[in-house]
Amino acid sequence: ADLRAVNNEMKLMAINSKLALAQLGNHASTTDKYKVTMQGLGTQLSQQSSKYKALSGLEKDLTDRQSKLTKEVENSKKQFELSNKRTQDLKVTYQQLKESLGKNAEQTQLANKAYKDSLKSTNKLEKNYNKLSQSLARNTKELGQIPIDMAKSELATARLYNQMAKTHEIYRNSGGRLADTAKHFKKVGDVTGKVSQKLGDFSSKTRGLTIGIAGGLTGAT
Repeated sequence: ADLRAVNNEMKLMAINSKLALAQLGNHASTTDKYKVTMQGLGTQLSQQSSKYKALSGLEKDLTDRQSKLTKEVENSKKQFELSNKRTQDLKVTYQQLKESLGKNAEQTQLANKAYKDSLKSTNKLEKNYNKLSQSLARNTKELGQIPIDMAKSELATARLYNQMAKTHEIYRNSGGRLADTAKHFKKVGDVTGKVSQKLGDFSSKTRGLTIGIAGGLTGAT
């Protein structure tokens, strides 16, 4: 999924979750509020899962691009340096002929043309080298941001699990019960467990965040 689309979807979901709670009104039952809150948190978990997937995919794309751009910059630099050296040599040759044969001599004119043609080619190669170097710099910066964004996504996921556990604890302690309590929370545990497993499979680069709240949700009923 496109990272920008995922981020927009997450913002929209946050608004819709608040709207759903507001639409329940002040006299809504504890169970209704609980259902809406847990549904919203579950959706946010799914969206964090999508965001982490998008970041993982982007990290791979940027890594591949980094390797390609690095080689292109190296080759472009070599081509520019070789062309620049040739241009400088032609410039020296032209100046020597100009001094010895005169500006209007045919050999001088030919040397001048060769120098100018080479200079034009060198300037073009320099421009291409600078453009590639700028692209590499932007890619390096963006690639360096990915691990930070992935860690933030993992942290957000951990906080969502904590929030779900807290919400369930408050609901339980308030005496609220669903008619099919055991069945309901088994379903919640299955869903959150799958999300947690997916997050664990997204990247081999574990950043030390331990998420163990799903078991607390299923066992708290």
